[in-house]
Amino acid sequence: MGIATEADSAYMLAGWLNESDPYHQFGWLVKIDASGNVIWEGLLDHNEQNSHFYDIIATPDGCWIAAGLAGTDGWLVKFDSSGEVLWQASIRSGEFRGICQVDDGTYVAAGKRNNRGWLFKFRDNMDSAPKREEMLPLGLTLSIYPNPLNSSARIVIGGGEGHGILGGRLMLYDPLGRVVQILRHRA
Repeated sequence: MGIATEADSAYMLAGWLNESDPYHQFGWLVKIDASGNVIWEGLLDHNEQNSHFYDIIATPDGCWIAAGLAGTDGWLVKFDSSGEVLWQASIRSGEFRGICQVDDGTYVAAGKRNNRGWLFKFRDNMDSAPKREEMLPLGLTLSIYPNPLNSSARIVIGGGEGHGILGGRLMLYDPLGRVVQILRHRA
């Protein structure tokens, strides 16, 4: 389940639940005030598929983008502060477990695709779903061995066939969110 805060001290929760059919799950959005009182809540699914939200982020225009899974596809949904869906997009064969906004104003959704780490960068047009030409795949593959992690792991970052990594950094965090190490790579 994801949680984000709003300027008016409200909170948005994003997750999933079964409504009446134990075999069908819906993406669940709940807005609560600082005292925990429900302001509104809603259930969403995409094309009647099992749907989950794993993370949510507030956008500069006072709206929200939730990231998750619909059937076997990554799912992104933008909605306003009253819960009205502005756009939704599904990206084939993957799932999104997290989302953040980066310095250039675009968004990156992170998850897995084909049992590998997956980063997906996109622009928000404020009122319509990202179009194919506006989707900006990072072209990176992130592999972590062994999976699940134990006391040591090997991390391989590659730019795909014919694409090298020119430079960058990898930040490692402990379970409490503290930076453990910053690894830098320069070409």
